[in-house]
Amino acid sequence: MSVTAATSTAAVPTTAAQTIAKGSLDKDAFLKLLITQLRSQDPMNTMDDKEFIAQLAQFSTLEQTNKMATGLNDLAMSNASNQAISLIGKTVQYIDPSSGNTMNGKVGSVRLNSDGPALVVGDKQLTLGDVVAVS
Repeated sequence: MSVTAATSTAAVPTTAAQTIAKGSLDKDAFLKLLITQLRSQDPMNTMDDKEFIAQLAQFSTLEQTNKMATGLNDLAMSNASNQAISLIGKTVQYIDPSSGNTMNGKVGSVRLNSDGPALVVGDKQLTLGDVVAVS
């Protein structure tokens, strides 16, 4: 009597390996991988509970790392904004982004853009990286 497999799990490791190789193993990919692993396991030889707990711990660590990265980005943006605001009314020496020449000007205001603060000097918008000296 011949028995044929109901499902094939050969594609699962390949897909997981491809996802990991691309470096895009985010929380959604991790959950999909875990669900696929649970669905594809042999009912007579289920996943070891220690292995399952270890994978859940890895998922929790990934979640916390993502939250920490978001928090650090927010903190960096806040720090840059505070630094830019402290320059209002001060004269700065900067490298003009359009010409590459070193120029001087007084910071009149700051615009808070999604990619960071912009110093308004005359009719120009500068980043903090354009400033070379403050007087």
